[in-house]
Amino acid sequence: MLRGASIDSCLAARAAYEAELAEQKRAERQKANLADRLTPSALAPCRADLDGPAAVIQLAEDFIVQTTRNDGVVFADLIRMGWQAEQLKQHAPAARIVAQRRQEKQMAERGA
Repeated sequence: MLRGASIDSCLAARAAYEAELAEQKRAERQKANLADRLTPSALAPCRADLDGPAAVIQLAEDFIVQTTRNDGVVFADLIRMGWQAEQLKQHAPAARIVAQRRQEKQMAERGA
C-alpha cells in the first residue's frame, strides 16, 4: 500500500515537472515569435551598404537623432548602428554640414 502511494506520488511529481517544462517551452516559443515580428521594425536598415549621397543623408539623420538623444555623437555609437569606420571617415564632414543645415532650417521655420 505504501509502495503504491509512493509510485503515485512520483508519477504526480513527474507529471507536474513535465507540465512545467512544456509551459517553459511554450513561453520561449511565444518570446521567439514576438521577437520575429518586432525585429524588422526595430532594426535600423543596413548602413554598411550605403555609399555616396545616400550615405551622407542617412549619416546626417543619424547625427541629428544621436544629438537629440545624447550630448553628442560618439564614434562607437555609429559603429554599433552599422556604420563602418571607413564610411564615417569618408562621409562625416559632408553629413555634419547637411545635419547642421537641416537643423538650422527647422529652427528658422519654428521661429517664423
